[in-house]
Amino acid sequence: MAVAEPVGGPINSAETWADLMTWLPAMLTQLLASEVFHVEYRPPEEQRGVYLFSEAGQHLYVGRTGITARSRAQGGAPITSFRHRFDQHTQPGRPPGASSFANRLMLERAAELDVVVPGDWWSDRRTTASEIYDLYRAAKMRIGAMECRVVPFEDDVRGVRSTIAEVYSHVHLRTRTTTFRPRERSLPRAGSRKEGPIPREVDRPTSGDPQAARGRERLRATWVVREEDTFPAKSPGAAPGRRGGRL
Repeated sequence: MAVAEPVGGPINSAETWADLMTWLPAMLTQLLASEVFHVEYRPPEEQRGVYLFSEAGQHLYVGRTGITARSRAQGGAPITSFRHRFDQHTQPGRPPGASSFANRLMLERAAELDVVVPGDWWSDRRTTASEIYDLYRAAKMRIGAMECRVVPFEDDVRGVRSTIAEVYSHVHLRTRTTTFRPRERSLPRAGSRKEGPIPREVDRPTSGDPQAARGRERLRATWVVREEDTFPAKSPGAAPGRRGGRL
């Protein structure tokens, strides 16, 4: 039976936060019970929420569709969807900034082969970085063959619901390749005690800005979870015997 989706209103009170906390276990149960999608049977195009990639019974990556700042400013429907994010993760022409899972798998394989990966390799993928691009494309093919599960729900305009659901799923399932970075970016400027927004060009590098990708890595959020702060060990799909730590 499908879990009742929460209304996409703001999470702005103790009551709405409590409702969100109550909903999370049911959300995770629905995610694990989802129909399985893959490259030959891609996930829905008009649904949004949290998705999961698994391989050989191991949960590897959890993500969310999110709501972009542009969609939020325009007040229209989000451009992202399960299908949109799946294509970004699996199509070889999508750059690393839109395919964090494939990029992570590529970096792991490159380390195994002692291949040095420069920060600006994408711009040279057809020439001097063709070996790295081959590893990246292989990672995309691997993801396309994985099991993809989804749980659709209506997100709030700030993306709080999907953010919490993503982190909750990651902590329970211990997805080893999931990483997080700030969505609403406001960090101190260099040499100043005042806070200011991180420039968009840091988060979205252009082809002529090789420093941007490295800047994005420096600004990546780190979530630290102690064992006593994690959710119960008997959570749905939780791997037995694994301890909490740096996500």
